[in-house]
Amino acid sequence: MRKMLGCMTVVAALLGGGIGTALPASASSRTVVYACGMGPSWGCPSVRPGEIAFGALYDVAHISWSSWSARSAYGRGHYYGFGSYKANVKLYDVKIHHGRRFFSWIKITARGHKTRYLSYNGYWQTR
Repeated sequence: MRKMLGCMTVVAALLGGGIGTALPASASSRTVVYACGMGPSWGCPSVRPGEIAFGALYDVAHISWSSWSARSAYGRGHYYGFGSYKANVKLYDVKIHHGRRFFSWIKITARGHKTRYLSYNGYWQTR
């Protein structure tokens, strides 16, 4: 079921549905996160998305954001990947791509689990 939902999310994103809040052209000054790990490069720019996908069956879902600013964002969600557990999420290190501000790093933490760092430059990669 989760695999099917992940595929439907990517298809919706490719058809223009996106993940999270859609951005009008005038909102390009808001800092976004690219939320489609299996979608096109630089796809699905989102503000406060409910899910950030890094690849097939590798994501943070059900995210509740406690803060979202121009420089960083903090939330809590459910990590799926190398295990499955509740985790804290931090987005940071703002860069600009074609005039749009985006968070280029994500830090995923949870007590008793390895801290994970991923960077984005057209696709998510583990660091």
